[in-house]
Amino acid sequence: EVEVQVEERLPNVGRESHTYLHHVVKHYDRLAEWTVFTQGAAPAWGYRGGDSSSGHLSDNVTFEDYLQAHRGGQDSFFVLSAACSLPQGLQSTRLGLMA
Repeated sequence: EVEVQVEERLPNVGRESHTYLHHVVKHYDRLAEWTVFTQGAAPAWGYRGGDSSSGHLSDNVTFEDYLQAHRGGQDSFFVLSAACSLPQGLQSTRLGLMA
């Protein structure tokens, strides 16, 4: 059975990360088996300077891929799009995001 909850307004203190963390902490003992944290609209491909058309989806990945619980028997789904090495300050970004 799915629990339906009404809207909960939170102070705007930490962007979406604050909201996600608040949910995890508040519902820690009764978290759903699969939870998807996303912004207000389904994302699109690519990153375009942070404007409203940016979506942060990686190559060959759709938003629906995140919504499929336990895809291929996995307990989580996370796509890496960049890597960095500190303290050298080296960064590598997928070529698909550079297009």
